[in-house]
Amino acid sequence: MEPIRELIAVDLEMTGLQVKTDRILEIGAVRLVDGQLRDTFQTFVNPHRRIDARITELTGIRPEMVEDAPEAEEALRKFLEFAGEAPLLGHNVIFDYSFLKQCAVNHKISLERSALDTLKIARKVLKEPEKKSLEALCGYFQIGREHAHRAVDDAGCTAEIFVKFIEMLKDRGVEDLEQLNRMSTPSPDMIKKLPTNHI
Repeated sequence: MEPIRELIAVDLEMTGLQVKTDRILEIGAVRLVDGQLRDTFQTFVNPHRRIDARITELTGIRPEMVEDAPEAEEALRKFLEFAGEAPLLGHNVIFDYSFLKQCAVNHKISLERSALDTLKIARKVLKEPEKKSLEALCGYFQIGREHAHRAVDDAGCTAEIFVKFIEMLKDRGVEDLEQLNRMSTPSPDMIKKLPTNHI
């Protein structure tokens, strides 16, 4: 398989699931170079709104952790500086990318990036586990997940899962990046639904 020189595995924590009404709380990313996990990026983001108790229970992110955090524009610019021009990698990547895209639109920042999705790969190549969540795949591949639902840790797990898939796919005749892209790139219909208007 043609080596993928560099990818940026990214994961976000948010105040909720609605891209138009919820806000980013944390951005985490891991640089994957030649199949090796390299440096990491993490920043909290001030959402300027109350964090529901259920979100704190899920993520461990408390209001005092974000009240002095960077504004969304600053956090996004720092992430993009870290990412450079490398393609993104995520688990159900279109979900996280839609929040990044909405933030970029809100602050008139250009964000057009190709992305690979470990969820799409899992659905194509794995019969088990039945669920293809990040948690389920970490269990399947025996990848430690010490801080679930914290952005940089989940980004690291996604990167490790991707490396496992690369190893598997070599044995299944996936020989180049173009084939992998067809397996894991978000569909045009999903891309059409990305935010385009300021909120």
